[in-house]
Amino acid sequence: MESPAPPPPFKLNSNHVESWKLWKQRFQLHMDATSVNAKPESQKVAILLHVIGEECLIIYNTFNEISSASMNDILAKFEAYFVPQRNITYERQRLFLLVQREEQSVDDIITELRKQLRNCNYGSLSDSALVDQLVGGLRVSRLSESLLRVPDLYI
Repeated sequence: MESPAPPPPFKLNSNHVESWKLWKQRFQLHMDATSVNAKPESQKVAILLHVIGEECLIIYNTFNEISSASMNDILAKFEAYFVPQRNITYERQRLFLLVQREEQSVDDIITELRKQLRNCNYGSLSDSALVDQLVGGLRVSRLSESLLRVPDLYI
């Protein structure tokens, strides 16, 4: 059986936070699928730096204290580089402002709400916050009213 191909090199774009998270997930899946995680740390680092691409290799070369860093240490440095510290108040305000747009399906607004909720640090209250914002943000008031009558609504 042929080994799965590694993910393509990471490309910087306007939505690099989300792109980085997906690239990192694909890379980690590749490492698991090919059993590379069992290799020596230096080999895992070399694979990461080879696969990640030229743009990120340039960024890597700016990192301090990397000579003996593990693959996970380097991934954490890239994470800190690409994913800025969140302003939780700002992210929650963005959540509160999300309402169903004209021609947007209920499934699509739920997906959008779930994506924004990941940035809000609600923890175990995420499902409850999703329901609250969905019910308040639906365009069709009859649907909102129907949902309000359901005790312990779960989506």
